[in-house]
Amino acid sequence: MMNQLTTDALTLQKKKWSTPWYWILIGLVGLKFFIHLWSGNRYGFHRDELLYIAQGDHLAFGYMEVPPITAWMGRLARLLGGDSLLAIRVLTALAGMSIVLLSLQIVRKLTQKNSTVQVFAQVLVVACILASPALFRNHTLFQPVVFDQLFWLLTYYFLLCYILHPKPLHLLLVGAMAGLGMMAKYNMLFCGGGIVLAMLLTPHRTLILNKWAWVALGITLLVLLPNFIWQYTHDFPVLDHFKGLYKKQLQGSSATDFLWSQIRMHQYVTAPIWLAGLLYFLKTTRLRWLGFAYLATLLLFLIARGQAYYFNGIYPLMFAGGAVFVAQFLEKIKFRRVFKPVIIVILLFFGMTLMPYGTPFLPIKKFIKYTQQTGVNTIKPLRTGRVANLSGDYADMFGWPKQVKIVADIYNQLSPQEQKQCIIWGENYGEAGALNHLGKSYGLPSAISVHGSFYLWGAGNPQATMAITVGLSKKDMEDLFEEVTLVQMFTHPYAIDEEHNIPILICRKLKTPLTKKWKDWRKYVFS
Repeated sequence: MMNQLTTDALTLQKKKWSTPWYWILIGLVGLKFFIHLWSGNRYGFHRDELLYIAQGDHLAFGYMEVPPITAWMGRLARLLGGDSLLAIRVLTALAGMSIVLLSLQIVRKLTQKNSTVQVFAQVLVVACILASPALFRNHTLFQPVVFDQLFWLLTYYFLLCYILHPKPLHLLLVGAMAGLGMMAKYNMLFCGGGIVLAMLLTPHRTLILNKWAWVALGITLLVLLPNFIWQYTHDFPVLDHFKGLYKKQLQGSSATDFLWSQIRMHQYVTAPIWLAGLLYFLKTTRLRWLGFAYLATLLLFLIARGQAYYFNGIYPLMFAGGAVFVAQFLEKIKFRRVFKPVIIVILLFFGMTLMPYGTPFLPIKKFIKYTQQTGVNTIKPLRTGRVANLSGDYADMFGWPKQVKIVADIYNQLSPQEQKQCIIWGENYGEAGALNHLGKSYGLPSAISVHGSFYLWGAGNPQATMAITVGLSKKDMEDLFEEVTLVQMFTHPYAIDEEHNIPILICRKLKTPLTKKWKDWRKYVFS
């Protein structure tokens, strides 16, 4: 009996390795990782990446804008790989690859082991991920988004494991993943809320009476407790952040925009797949809660007017469900050998065509020409030397080294005595983050700012009598210093508007120590 089982297992393994689809799968997974490694060192640090690096220099259980996991991961990446851009983006790429591999594992859970359906479904789910410019962007930038998506998918995965093969450990892992997800991004609340509503709409509502479900909830709260204490001791800045976010970014959003974005972000060509996934989950009794989870979470986002990309964490799951549905359907039809490669080729064609829009695969000048050739979101040079229609995320990667170099040149022209009395001051966390991180090679002192988490780290040198400022207005500085001189207006052809044509000032004879005003400036943290 044992010999027969061993023989059958070896036969299945040999069949798996002999199918071309298995090698295509390996190739596509490798392609995903290669693209992110190739793109990882292009353009420069994004302003948000500079913030999270700065947070990693001040390890804590919370920050003004976000929970702490991204800062912790950034610190780890720099300990292992140094301060380079590639070091932190490799970590993001690895998190993205974990999402890909977890999606493949979900397909395995939903299909028969080593079957033709399983292998093609796995190829299809990777092709869908490769076709999504939004996921390329999310898996490129070192931001909480990629870790948020990973913990969403881990939460769904372990709950799926429990539903299919109930073990208390699975529920405990659900609780741990939900807690870690909250420590990555508070967006996890929507994932958890959608799951709870979905369970109430299915027979799985009996989980309410399961003691292990309550233990899992306890684990979630225990993991979150340090951050809650931090929020409490800092007067819950997360509430101020949400208010500012709603006022700046969410107030004008509509349900129509949100729904339409779900299709556009991942390309129209993937929509039939993830919609098939929704149908597959809804029509399968044991998986119906996953379909309801999608719909319930969508409803929560529509009510809260969340940004469209907040919902991206669920799409690898929907791609997995859709891939299984399509693979099972194709297995029943006559011309499946034709349809299978055609579907993959179509997804990869559109995916690779728009891939440079999601991750900086091309040098900037080649990318500008590429947009003009494709006619998609064409970037046009202006007479001023600037460009029009460069995406905000890409524009936010330009200008920082030049900005820091100008400040360093000014600082190095000061006398040793003046340098001891000089602070470096950025108007926003991007400028302060760049001055901190990139300024190390020039020997610049740590920069200060009242924006974001930089507010937590104070006004810098208490003996300071002068400052070099970036982005702050001459008028505002004249209220604080007796002598304010405009050194130059900083410009850059590709930098975001917020960082173009901004003043760099040198200010002398501070009227009142900044420490006396710092507490009153908390109102500017999210401005």
